[in-house]
Amino acid sequence: MYNKSIKGDEKLFNEEHFLAVGLHVVELPPILKDGLLFYQTYLKEIPTLVGEGFSKKEAYRQMTEAYALYRKENMQENLEESSRELENETTSNLSLEQLLRYYDGEVFDGFKVDLSQFDEEG
Repeated sequence: MYNKSIKGDEKLFNEEHFLAVGLHVVELPPILKDGLLFYQTYLKEIPTLVGEGFSKKEAYRQMTEAYALYRKENMQENLEESSRELENETTSNLSLEQLLRYYDGEVFDGFKVDLSQFDEEG
């Protein structure tokens, strides 16, 4: 569960803000806790992101913080994954024509071309 507090002045999301990013807020019926109404919310698409408190504002604040932390962590993971994919791209992704045009005469890691077919034709 993401209940860590984040620093910074994150804008408090309301239901419309979450809808704008394609997420749906589920508000559970309030319960009595210590003689006061206690509100609980979560995101339908990411049920581990919850908010709770003695006011709807507090519940949404917690959920906003959890969502901001979730996005920050996932964006970092996506950036790392994208950079790994770029690093893993090799010349094996190029067509033979591209290889001959840009890298004539060089030897490439993991790329093999059967040039015997060209010797017979040409």
